[in-house]
Amino acid sequence: MVAKRWNSEIYNVKELLRVFDNVIENIVLPSNLNPKKYSIELILKVLVIKEFFKSSLRAMENLAMVYFGIKISKSVIHFWEKRLKPHISKIVNQLLKQLWNLNYNETFIDSTKFSNKGKSQIKIHVVTRYDSVNKVLFPISISLSKSDLIIPCGEGNFYGDGEYDDREVLNKVVKSGYNPIIKKTKKGARGYGAKKRDKIFDKNVYKKRSICEGFFGGITNRFGDRLNTFLESTTITRIFVRIIVYALIIMIRYEL
Repeated sequence: MVAKRWNSEIYNVKELLRVFDNVIENIVLPSNLNPKKYSIELILKVLVIKEFFKSSLRAMENLAMVYFGIKISKSVIHFWEKRLKPHISKIVNQLLKQLWNLNYNETFIDSTKFSNKGKSQIKIHVVTRYDSVNKVLFPISISLSKSDLIIPCGEGNFYGDGEYDDREVLNKVVKSGYNPIIKKTKKGARGYGAKKRDKIFDKNVYKKRSICEGFFGGITNRFGDRLNTFLESTTITRIFVRIIVYALIIMIRYEL
């Protein structure tokens, strides 16, 4: 039985760190970062706890002492938020692979923009799946661009709005084993993926696409829709770490 999202046990910090320790063993971390004092695993843990508590950099100094018994300055934490930006997408997508084997009925792709205090916006694309039995929506891949999207092999319907009426995306969806229920735009993409979409597309079936909007709704409800950052690098890292927190909570739910 999957734990309900209002079950307080799934927000236990010790459980979050335990699951993180389990999944980090299966992740290949960047070898070129070489932190002098702290391991990359510890840095990631600190960032996860920071976002879990929606903590400021200064408050995280105290939390690091509480949970890890170390004194780590806010400048060090901020440094690694910036430094991890080129690597964070690969790290998160490796972690999300842990969710690929969960039961599901539908697969979706959607995008949204997150804004920061510098008034710039970061757009991300997320592939999610929906377990209709347990009513759980969970991410399986995330990207800053459509061209870099990871679409794992699967089956059933794959939903997307007109933004994904794209030859490369449609071909990738069909090649991965799905039925593309992706809205056609006026221009209309070409290719074998588009041909299959045109044959099977049904407006009534497409209405299910709205399910995927619950993912970004869940992220916004927990963390807010605006990040307290100015730099693009720190904004991206914090967005992706929030996805890690979300995924870890999903893992806990399926364990309880």
